[in-house]
Amino acid sequence: MHQLYMVRNNDPVSAITFPVGYFMRSYQEGDGPDWCECCIEGSLGIDEISEELFNKKMLNDESVNPANIFFLISPCGEIAGTITYDYAPQEDTGTIHMVGIKKKYQGRGLALPMQLYAVQKILEDGKTKIDLTTDDWRLPAIKTYLNAGFKPVYHHPDMEERWQKVMEQLYYPLISKVISGGNFTDTMEVENTENGCGKGGDRYILNTRFAVEDVFEKNLSSDRLKNAQALFAFFKANGITPETIDSDCWNYKGNGLFVIHAYGDDDNNWFMYGNLDTWEKYPITDGMKEFIWENIRLCTGQCGCPNWPRGGNRMVFGKEFKSVCSSVFFFQNPEGETLENIKKLVLLAKNNIDNR
Repeated sequence: MHQLYMVRNNDPVSAITFPVGYFMRSYQEGDGPDWCECCIEGSLGIDEISEELFNKKMLNDESVNPANIFFLISPCGEIAGTITYDYAPQEDTGTIHMVGIKKKYQGRGLALPMQLYAVQKILEDGKTKIDLTTDDWRLPAIKTYLNAGFKPVYHHPDMEERWQKVMEQLYYPLISKVISGGNFTDTMEVENTENGCGKGGDRYILNTRFAVEDVFEKNLSSDRLKNAQALFAFFKANGITPETIDSDCWNYKGNGLFVIHAYGDDDNNWFMYGNLDTWEKYPITDGMKEFIWENIRLCTGQCGCPNWPRGGNRMVFGKEFKSVCSSVFFFQNPEGETLENIKKLVLLAKNNIDNR
């Protein structure tokens, strides 16, 4: 049976946010056994842990540049996961290959930033298309691929039905609806490939759009979902809405306030962050300054975030901080007093914008 096939275009990667202390690096001599362990946990057909097997599968593969075998490093210096950028037969395409995370590091929100890191590297190499193959039963992986911007390709007659079943299990909108709804998507022809995927005339879903609230409802549960839903309701009641139906950037009258994500991991996490582009334009109370200072996000300089000098020093409302992440201030699973202070901060910005 044909594997599922997914493609991503060359849209830029947004800020890549790893949990504090994690970073990516390329292959170093001696990494082979850890690579095997990551792939065993990922059910990738690796059945032993040895340098010899790693050499056979990766270093002896002419389509793999060792510099493009990436490893996720934990705060204690241990290899936690791996992902590889493989050369595709088409010069304009890079392929995501052999993605795995060790069992003890699974469920920590690591898969998506690791995926985005590899995508960023492929784009930096000048590729205009990124593809991958996967299996119907790899639902967590497929969810990560979708969140990283990959879209399904119907490269075989049974693909529409199989993708519909996958999306039903993920609680995403049905693929058949996306295809038939002209307001939701475009289609394009996919060039022939040598691996049997993407035959000419296939339909490639370019702009599948999922409302951010629907993504949260799928990825969160219990009290954390209620907190997020309450915040969304508060935002909308005050005229603060996503840029587009599927955007995670919430704006008020064209002014960006927050980016809000659900990790989609087993730990049921969601987070929100903001930079200072909007907030520094207007006066702010001393209490809100203290609140932001308490939630400054520091950067190790190895998170892969492209939008701010890594680990740069920054003045934040008159107070200097060292090694500040591009997201500047950050909240994970906000609740209680933190959630109420976020609402106060938003109302303060809203009033400033209305009265400017």
